[in-house]
Amino acid sequence: MTLRLFPVIATVTFSMALVASRADAQTPAPSPSHCIAVPLPSLRGAEGDTTALATSVREIVTTFLSGPSIKILPLDARLAQPALDEARQKSCETVLTLTLTRKRSGGGGVGRVVGSAAGAAAWHVPYTGAASAAARSAAAAASDLAANTQAKDEWSLEYRLAPTQGTKPLSSGTEKLKANSDGEDVVTPLVEKMATAVYAAVTK
Repeated sequence: MTLRLFPVIATVTFSMALVASRADAQTPAPSPSHCIAVPLPSLRGAEGDTTALATSVREIVTTFLSGPSIKILPLDARLAQPALDEARQKSCETVLTLTLTRKRSGGGGVGRVVGSAAGAAAWHVPYTGAASAAARSAAAAASDLAANTQAKDEWSLEYRLAPTQGTKPLSSGTEKLKANSDGEDVVTPLVEKMATAVYAAVTK
């Protein structure tokens, strides 16, 4: 009698394990615990379609800061107060404002795109699983920005991360970098430094 129960017990145990495995597979991933709202960055000294370039900057920022613990929320508002209001309405607790400035080297003319610009940008952008498409988009965006760069141009990225409730910033600063050649991607390294500081401030 006891021996006949072994196959039944084994079958029940296997079925329970299979159900538990399926339940684990269907469990949704936890939502990010932090939200950063990002209005379109301000651009100074850049040439061409500044709205498109500003969108490119935000794409690069999104690629660096998005992750399991942080959600990036692009805002429609561009002015400071409307951006705060929109972030509050969308239940996002912080707003990251950015100003990217290019100081001309004085050589004249528009920086040209070099063949390696997109490839160089790709080395800076983090490729991780499902984010690879976004990373490729950010690399293309960095290439667009490199078209604005000439040797000895100085780019600076000013940032301010502030809560939607309160006035004291959680993180702020200015990152600067000078281009060594025409078409060099200097914006992505600037964004990487800024994103490292912002990530640390949000998750501490």
